Amino acid sequence: MFAALKLGAPSAVVVGSPNLEIAGNDNAPMYNTLKYGFNRRFQGDANWILVCRTAQDVVNAVQLCVQYGMRPTVGSGYHCYENFVQNNPTGMLIDVSMMDNISTTKHLSTDGTLVTVEPGCYNWKIALQLFKLFGKLLPGGSCYSVCAGGHICGGGYGISSRLHGLTVDYVHGVEVVTADEQGSVKATTVTRDTRDEKGQDLLWACRGGGGQQLGIITKYYFKLDELPPAPMDDVFIVQISVDWNVNGKLITYDQFKRVIDCYAQFWADADKGLNKYWDLFTLMHAHHAGLGSIAINCQANEWASMQALLDHLDAALAAATVTCRSNPQAAYGLCNGHRVAHMQVEEYPKDLTYTGKCGTQFNILKFPWLTATQFFNGNPSNSRFKNTGSYHTKPFTDYMVQILYKYLTMQQSSMPFPEQTFTTVNAEIQIDSYGGKINTFPVLSAAVAQRSSIIKCQPQIYWNHPQDDDINLWWISNFTSELYRYCPTPGWKPEFRPGEPQNESLKTTYHGAPKSNAGQGTDGGYFNYPDICIGTLQKCYAPIYWPNYSVYSRLQKAKKEWDSRNLFNSWQSISRADSGDGLGPMLGPELFEPSTQTGP
Repeated sequence: MFAALKLGAPSAVVVGSPNLEIAGNDNAPMYNTLKYGFNRRFQGDANWILVCRTAQDVVNAVQLCVQYGMRPTVGSGYHCYENFVQNNPTGMLIDVSMMDNISTTKHLSTDGTLVTVEPGCYNWKIALQLFKLFGKLLPGGSCYSVCAGGHICGGGYGISSRLHGLTVDYVHGVEVVTADEQGSVKATTVTRDTRDEKGQDLLWACRGGGGQQLGIITKYYFKLDELPPAPMDDVFIVQISVDWNVNGKLITYDQFKRVIDCYAQFWADADKGLNKYWDLFTLMHAHHAGLGSIAINCQANEWASMQALLDHLDAALAAATVTCRSNPQAAYGLCNGHRVAHMQVEEYPKDLTYTGKCGTQFNILKFPWLTATQFFNGNPSNSRFKNTGSYHTKPFTDYMVQILYKYLTMQQSSMPFPEQTFTTVNAEIQIDSYGGKINTFPVLSAAVAQRSSIIKCQPQIYWNHPQDDDINLWWISNFTSELYRYCPTPGWKPEFRPGEPQNESLKTTYHGAPKSNAGQGTDGGYFNYPDICIGTLQKCYAPIYWPNYSVYSRLQKAKKEWDSRNLFNSWQSISRADSGDGLGPMLGPELFEPSTQTGP
């Protein structure tokens, strides 16, 4: 096997597991590092890791998987929220992180310029090169070390998406390494100019269907003249902090509800976030009370947008009688790990001061767009974590706000696993603004089913030590399950493939999931934020990630056309049989019908 790998992929770096007692496995010491991804909860168990440099390396690697009956998984930035990449016992992990080139070529039919992005390109590199070389941007994520490979094909969104749309809305073509039914492996290029239906199905599925589904994407193509222009004027940045404690006492549920409601309502109002101010993007970090405050990070291209938001928040927060403050030091600390610690508050540049109608003074910073993009990168340090995400088409219901308050003020003494440490300072629910231009694209224009949401909700928990896994996993799994208790149909529960081991700390009694429900204001989850708690039977997870039967049935069609062997798969991949064998049945439309369950 080792000789076959060296011969079959001569320009790739072959790293065999140290558990393999074979001669010539000189790179085995690298395995101890390469087996980890960004989420330190997971460590790899593949027999082989192939670090590829070219698309031909990937073709050769996949051909070897077919030849020797190995399951391939693929990693670029290794930010997967669940163990879909590292978990590959006796298989091959195909690493494309070193394929990180950005280049241009001529588009043959129009003589225009095509921008080619390889899967190992991380978000910051894409932002930097598109700006410096062309004055353009791609509306992708703000976490700088997330790579194009999995980020784009899952949908891709970021600070500029309300103004310009999702990343997949700009994908002109892809190069994908696939294996046909006979086991022949090749790199196929499909673009929007491709005439055959099968090729269009492949491209469409790669624009929102997620990674590790039909093949391995080795190139993304974008038409340069279709990419949005990057802002050349300064943008406005502010961070607003709301204290959890007022006069030494925890704010009440009613006060908390006013804060959450006023934030979400801005994005729901037709004359505000829903139809206007698309250049405005916000992140609410509703931290656990143990951290001391709730932060609202805001960025706007236009002053009118920032002013509209500040006026709205100032009035609502004053009515809530909470302590609200804004200062340049907080703005400099917009994201984890990016504070300028040696500077005192008075030393920060006060570019603009705005006093709201209720008297709150907001200190606003102005930076060039590229500088602001760097400040807004949201990567915490490598750690153990579990995050998930869901789409909301309206503000949270009263019941949901009660659950938010319950878990964000929960004390460790009321939780199981008393011998472990609950990481209150790293527990939060992040609420991103959404919609705008995103919602103007037709539902079937890409394999992203959600085109009517106004906010995206991301429960998150980070910790450092494996001995604290159970308590932190318990907190977030019970939090999200109870939050969405009344969204799916009554009696719904996550189901798993027979024989699959389950972590006891991920089991809940609430069995909630953000299934589409107009009354609850939910519209499913984001495949790039997978949650194993939803289950591993496709009848459970498919209606959550792609809550539109026309979308999912076309994804199943593309799967059968391009990966009939089901070579590329994960615990929550397209068209998996509920038994885990083969491609499985086509799901029926009844599973995708929105829920009408009501809650208290």
